[in-house]
Order: sequence, then C-alpha cells, then structure tokens
Amino acid sequence: MARQKRPGREVTSITEACPKSPKPVIDNPHQPLTTRSIRFNQTHLIALGLASLIVFSVSYVGLGYMFTLPMPQLGTFSGEIFGGPEEDRIESLFQLEDGECIAAGRTASWGLGGSPDAPFDFWLVRLRRHGKQVLWNHTYGTNRTEGTPALAVCSDGGFALAGYTLVNQSGSFDADVLLVRTDAAGHQLWSQTLGGPEGDYPEAIIQCDDDGFAIAGKTSSYGAGSSDAWLLKTDSTGTPEWNHTYGGPDADGASDLIETDSGFLLVGTTQNSTTTETHSDGYLVCTDTDGTLLWNCTYGERRNEFFDQIIATRSGDYVIRGGYGSGPYPGDTKLRDRLTLTGITANGDILWETGWMGLSAYGSPGFIECHDGGFAIVCSQFTRGHGFGDTNVILTRTDTQGESLWTNIYGGDGTDEGGTAILQMTDGDLIIVGYAVHTYPYPTNDMDACLLEVEDIPIMSYILYYSMHHNITQAFLVGMIISFTILIIFAVILAYHFRKRTPPQYPQTD
Repeated sequence: MARQKRPGREVTSITEACPKSPKPVIDNPHQPLTTRSIRFNQTHLIALGLASLIVFSVSYVGLGYMFTLPMPQLGTFSGEIFGGPEEDRIESLFQLEDGECIAAGRTASWGLGGSPDAPFDFWLVRLRRHGKQVLWNHTYGTNRTEGTPALAVCSDGGFALAGYTLVNQSGSFDADVLLVRTDAAGHQLWSQTLGGPEGDYPEAIIQCDDDGFAIAGKTSSYGAGSSDAWLLKTDSTGTPEWNHTYGGPDADGASDLIETDSGFLLVGTTQNSTTTETHSDGYLVCTDTDGTLLWNCTYGERRNEFFDQIIATRSGDYVIRGGYGSGPYPGDTKLRDRLTLTGITANGDILWETGWMGLSAYGSPGFIECHDGGFAIVCSQFTRGHGFGDTNVILTRTDTQGESLWTNIYGGDGTDEGGTAILQMTDGDLIIVGYAVHTYPYPTNDMDACLLEVEDIPIMSYILYYSMHHNITQAFLVGMIISFTILIIFAVILAYHFRKRTPPQYPQTD
C-alpha cells in the first residue's frame, strides 16, 4: 500500500528541518574569536601624542643639555674652587665636632718653598661647609720642598701633619719626615724632623691612645731591602720612641695604618723579584703595641697588586682599598688602573673582594664607610668628556659587600678635576675634595683645590655613562632607540587595553 503524505507546514530550509538547541555563548580562551579593527578615538590619539612629546622632549633636551652644552661647573653642585696663582692641592679631609671641615694638602702659592721647580709647603685649610668659605689657611715647612702631608685630628682639637721634606734639592730625592703639630686655630706649636741618612717618606699618621703619634710609610735608611715598610712611634712632643721595618729584600712600603686593641695594622705593597720578572702584591702587617711583628700576609693573584688604605668597619672587620696595574713595572703609578676593595677579618682572612675595570686607582682616591654600612669611593678618571674635560671626579657607591650600586660623574667645562678624599656628614651628604686644573682656553699648570658637596643619591643615567666611554653620536642613537622602544611599548599597551573581542554568531531559532 502506498505511503501517503501527511499534512503539515511546509519546510523551507534544512536548518528548520533539523533544528538544534542554541549554543550558549561561553568565553572560552581556547575558542577562536573574531576581532574588529582597532579604532582610536580623539582621546586616544591625544594621549599617544602627549606621550610621544614627553619621551622625545626628555630624550632630546636631556641629551642636548648633557652633550651640546657644557657640563655644569662645580658650583652648580654646591662646589667651590679655591687657591692661589700657583699649584694647590687637597688630599686629606676630616669633619670637626662643630660640623665644619679641616683639609690638608700642599701649596705652591704661599709659604717658603725652596725649589723653583717644586716650591711646595704643607697647607692646612679650615672650611665652612654651607657657606663654602675658607675660614683660614696656614702653611708649614722649611726653605726646602715639602710633599703632601697626612693629617690627624688630635684629642685637644689641634692637628698633626706628617709629610716629607727634601734634604737634598739636587735631585737625589733624599728626604726626611717633617712632623708638625698645631693648635685648633692652625697655629704651629712645634715641628720635628725625623729620619735616617737616606730617603724616608711618611704616608699616614694617627694619634695613639697615649697622645703620641704613629707614622707609617717607607724607608731606605733602615731595614733589609732597597726600601721597607716603616712604622715610627713618637711621644706627644714628636720625640721618637721606636721604629720598625717590615719587608723582604726588594722594595716594600706602607701606605696606611690603624690602631687596634692589640697593636697596629699596616697596609702597603711588597715587591717580589725572580730571574724572569718583578711584580708586586698587596701587603698586610700586624704588630703589637710596641711595633713587634706578629704576622704578615701578601695578597696577589694578578700582576702588580697594591694596598693603599684600610678602615675598620662597624661590624668589627676591615676593608682595604687597593688595586692592580696592567703594566710590567710595580713602580709605574700610571698603570695603577684597576681599583679594588677587599674585606678581611682581624686575622687577615679574605671575606670578599670586588673590583672595577673602569675606575682608576691612580691619583690618591678616597674611601669611607657610609652610615648604612656601604662604602663610597672617589677618584679621578679619564672620561673622554664632551664638554666635561679629559678628567673628572668619579663617585662610586657600594653596598656592604663592595658591590657597586651607582656611579656619578662631576666636572666642569674648561677644567680637569680629580677627587682625592671624601667624608659623609651627619645629615648624609657627601663632601669631596680634590683638585681642578684649568685647561681652557689653553692648557696650564694652574691647579687649584676644589670642594664638592653632593647628595648620597645617583644622578647619572646609562646614556651619560655610555657617552663617557664611547662618543656623543652613539649615545644619541642609544637615546633614540630607548625612546622608540618606550613609544612602541606604550602603543602596544594602549592597543591591548582598548582591544574589542566579539563572540561568534549562531543562528537564532523561534
């Protein structure tokens, strides 16, 4: 029997013939979504334009100020350049109880002098910090040439200076120790000339607990080698009590000392010669209260290492500033081009060691422990400056383990500057002293002392640091690359923020 067609409504499409339940719209991250083109309205374009203007303005104006205009003078950084018509230089600095500073160095502008080529005398300068004023200055010396003295602040508020005085002006460099004692106003109380028949050179002085003085340096008058590390002890009037030498058959010397509970610690350099080469190592000497040697250590894995300064830290350990050179001769100070810090225990064991390839140990750098337990180092460095001069003051701040936190550069147009001593004031600011050599409009030998007060914060950007070691063109390109990168990142973030997503469309059923 034939199948008959049942009556019903007419089917007009396959969809209607096979209806399906509508799919719920689920925001599934694995489900592909269709997107609409990004459309920026007027507000978005204005925001992007302002961001572009800000980034390019900072880059262009900042780089232009740094490189096309001269570097700000030291006065811009609360600095002061002072001195006379000849060469003047500061290398020691201490803070006094009244908040002012006392500095010591050498001068050829005032004093007696003796040699037409180097008529230097000791120079003691009292500085007012905030007023940037020289309150007073005094010179001390003989009719011979005196070198840069070490400085100690005494318990009665006076000062002691120890430097060398040339005995023979004919060029043989025979020298003795000149020890000068002053009152709190810088007036000389007495002086003593100490030493033997040959060259004796003091490098550091401290006042001991008995009000006498301990002087460290190097001597060719005593000892076994061509020169030896030397420790000289005097009473409170400068009369010698005893002296000891330390070292081997070659050249040795002490650069700094501190007094400990059991005696003294001295740091310096010891030279070692073989049949094929001569090199130097850092030298640490521990003595008792009478200067008798207890033990000594040498430190050296590189060529021509040396130690220059030692401080006692708040933790009870010690930190030594030194460096090493790249040249073959230990005595060539021009090659002392790598600066290091070494943390040691009271027994001389190394706790940590850090170094900087870009910081030079040439030029008597200064070094202190800061209030936070980190360290601050100031030195002079060839910076290939574009408007900065050839040499500038370099300030590096480290953490408690000697790892670098930041580095600042200070200088002036038409001068070469160097930092030689640093201290941190009670309010945290850093005071730097050194020298400035006038080089514009033409090089001269007119060296003056300079004082610089800065905050304990970084101010130098990577672009500035890059330019100091390369050139202005590369620095400008780096700045432009950084600017474009910031703009692209900003545009991507903005686009992602306003990105529209639409779910797939499904047929609707009755």
